[in-house]
Amino acid sequence: MKEVLDSYKADLEARAQKSVDKIVSHLKPVRAALDGERVLELTVDKLNTYIAQRRAMHAAPGTITQEMIYLRAALRMAHRHQRIPSLPYVPTAGPGGVRKGFVDVELFDRIHAAMPQPYNDMAEFAYLTGWRYEEVCGLELGWVFLADAEIRLPDSKTARGA
Repeated sequence: MKEVLDSYKADLEARAQKSVDKIVSHLKPVRAALDGERVLELTVDKLNTYIAQRRAMHAAPGTITQEMIYLRAALRMAHRHQRIPSLPYVPTAGPGGVRKGFVDVELFDRIHAAMPQPYNDMAEFAYLTGWRYEEVCGLELGWVFLADAEIRLPDSKTARGA
């Protein structure tokens, strides 16, 4: 498993994937639990035991599922590169948590009115665009084109600027 996970990380870095740090972080508990395992001895029972242990550690179902998704991707890459003869089945922990806590316009207006500057502007922008806090805070002035009423992002998940 150690070789498979190391190769997967190296492949992500070689392809300059933007989310390498996030993926490596999700794979830390997987690595800690399975590093000494041989891929050919990886069974559904062992992976279900891992999932049960992560649940016992109060890891969220969505987090565990992400860990399994990245483990599956690492195993698929090893199989494509003919490092392993067959692809073991990797279960998931079930669906991740559904986002909750959306507010209607009336409630947002009351919250917005009580917020100080510049937080109320940031909150309104996030509310209207659906952007996350980190995305709003990461917005750079050079990406804002007031004359065109546009924000042009230099990069995206698809690696193409918008």
